[in-house]
Amino acid sequence: MGFTTAVPLGSLYNMSKFALEGLTEGLYYELKPLNIESITAYDDLMNKITTLMNSTDSSNLDDPQIIVDAIAAQAIGESKQFRTVIGEAGNNLLALRKSLPIEEYLETMLQSYK
Repeated sequence: MGFTTAVPLGSLYNMSKFALEGLTEGLYYELKPLNIESITAYDDLMNKITTLMNSTDSSNLDDPQIIVDAIAAQAIGESKQFRTVIGEAGNNLLALRKSLPIEEYLETMLQSYK
């Protein structure tokens, strides 16, 4: 929709879709002269993340209804928060980020995916 046409009340949807189209096309022009068509350097990291996600105990995940309720509250104006972090996992990550100097936070995150 963002690439081919737009519809009334679809501006945000169209914008998000074209953002991805624009990013992809821009990267194509930037990387093609360098003969870069795929980046296998990310394979190890992707395999680690896939393994981590597949081994996560689903009983430890946030209840999807909490997320749905928070989005609904934002959509209908019940919540006036400018930014909303939803769920235990997101709030734990935000607390970690706020509690550490940026260098230590970045190193902690990096070690999580080694």
